[in-house]
Amino acid sequence: MKLNAAKTTVMIVDTSRGNYKSSSWSFKIDNQPITTCQSVKLLGIQLNNTLTWDDQVAKMTTKGSLRLRFLKNLRSFGLSQQELLLYYKSSVRSTIEYSSVVWGPGLTAEQVRDIETIQIRAFQIIYGKRLSTSSYKDILLETKTKSLEDRRVDALLNFGIKLLKNKKFRTILPEFAHNNIRLRKSNLLVPIKCNRVRYQKSTIPAVVNLINEEFRTKGKLNGFQLELTEE
Repeated sequence: MKLNAAKTTVMIVDTSRGNYKSSSWSFKIDNQPITTCQSVKLLGIQLNNTLTWDDQVAKMTTKGSLRLRFLKNLRSFGLSQQELLLYYKSSVRSTIEYSSVVWGPGLTAEQVRDIETIQIRAFQIIYGKRLSTSSYKDILLETKTKSLEDRRVDALLNFGIKLLKNKKFRTILPEFAHNNIRLRKSNLLVPIKCNRVRYQKSTIPAVVNLINEEFRTKGKLNGFQLELTEE
């Protein structure tokens, strides 16, 4: 395999403080300069050089807003509320939940609101009325629909349970906390020590924290059979 300089770009991630040494960096292939970019799309996820999810959220909310226009058109054609809700779940919601286990744990409070607004707007179109915080919650209960934030938490927990069950990828998660596994309010997995908030809000540490919280709250982990030997 040989890299094509014309089709290659470089994204520099520099988290150092003060003067950025990377600002003077340049890259070449066969003496041809390579373009430097600030954002790149990898497997459908938008990554940027500041290691935030601003670009990903902007992309998802823009795409979701565009699809809400089709939802308005379908409503004007006389589709029922159930049919409109089905379209929203299959066509709109899927665009703002793609690979949420990757970017979901690292969202800011503002980004969480921006994403949730897409579902609120969709419900306003479907049911033909403006929704307050309380009425939005009522609609969720009535339609047996969860908020997008709750759905991301569920997806992350299910992802963690699948890792626990998978012999090939089980090593991605830390070992079981054997010494206190039988004690009340104990952790199921050894917590991951994080020196930076950014790492703490990344997928694997967030999965471990969520699994431990679920285990402490319920004393078990739904969907996972714990098999440990007494020491």
